[in-house]
Amino acid sequence: MDTLPPELLEHVFAFLSISDRLCFSRTSYYMYLNSWASLYSDVTFYADPYSANLTLGSASLLAQLYSQSDIRGKACNRMRLVRTLAVEPDRQPYFWATPNAYRTLNMVFLQLLKHKSIQCGLRTFRWSMGFSAGLERCHLPLPSHLTV
Repeated sequence: MDTLPPELLEHVFAFLSISDRLCFSRTSYYMYLNSWASLYSDVTFYADPYSANLTLGSASLLAQLYSQSDIRGKACNRMRLVRTLAVEPDRQPYFWATPNAYRTLNMVFLQLLKHKSIQCGLRTFRWSMGFSAGLERCHLPLPSHLTV
């Protein structure tokens, strides 16, 4: 499989689910390099709808987006790959509340949206966690091509 050209691997990844792509990317460093573009193009974060805490997997994904290196320490910018970004309620809530959690979660994603690499490539942003003020009231210079 390591001898397949990247163009052919892109077509293979298009037919795989996210979890299958992740498993596929763990087989070798070559597969990792060719799959990470498809892994970071559609990003969905999950948070507890009661406390607005990110799930462990979503927190890890957020850390990976901000990381400037890959698993071998080579430079990589994952933020430029993000095309769609969504925040969804987790299917299994934690049921414990954190003071000001929604405000903190809002600020985390507003900071993420301010990143120039995200703004250049982002096509869709979906927030399903009860964003109170609405995006039109926040002070973000969102690109005109962005579907919200």
